[in-house]
Amino acid sequence: MATNGTPKDEEKVKKTDRDLDLANSVRGVWLVKVPKYISDRWEKAAANTEVGKLRIRKVDGAKPEVNFTLSDAVCAPLAGLSDMDKLDLVRNSSTYQQIPKEHKFKVSSIAAQTLGVISHAIGDPENPPVVDKLAVEGKVVQRAECCPNNSSLYASIKKEALTKAGEPRRMVKQLDKHVTTSFKPVANHATNLAHERQKKAEGKKMRDDKDKVQEILFALFEKHQFYNIKDLAQET
Repeated sequence: MATNGTPKDEEKVKKTDRDLDLANSVRGVWLVKVPKYISDRWEKAAANTEVGKLRIRKVDGAKPEVNFTLSDAVCAPLAGLSDMDKLDLVRNSSTYQQIPKEHKFKVSSIAAQTLGVISHAIGDPENPPVVDKLAVEGKVVQRAECCPNNSSLYASIKKEALTKAGEPRRMVKQLDKHVTTSFKPVANHATNLAHERQKKAEGKKMRDDKDKVQEILFALFEKHQFYNIKDLAQET
């Protein structure tokens, strides 16, 4: 007769990387699309720091008004970048200059879709019992798009993206001073001289009789099946 498993038996079940944690599956989350320049600044921000504040104002009979304000540290221009790094940021739809502080969420419903958020925590390779963890972080209940308010900063970012997009990565520059790191032509390189000295030290090789060379080769291959061409030249 079969019996139901006890909690003690369930604790003995070993977790694998195929287990899915559903503890937060009923939690409602928002799916928000943000501009590339915001996501880049968030990736560069230090851990456990405030990146912005969200304000939601409910309106009767209409969609809620959602405003998002970035922190001053996130909006500040990036320092210490080379010209190539700045150009790469612009080509990737981002920027190094100051970014807009005020944004607004355009909220839309997802009644016809079922979306969720899944996280993947990588385990410790040096500690085999700690395996990768998959978890459902929640069900998407609202979709929104983060859009900057009309400002001179956003206009400057878009203008820079349009002007820099057509610039080549390699450019010709006129030198204003003499280049000191130059290479003088050499009549004969050191490697060639060393090769000539080695040839003189070994001396000129004489060609032996064909039948004699064949006999030596047959005798060598009777001993071993494979030879290096240099070894054969030495033996003959």
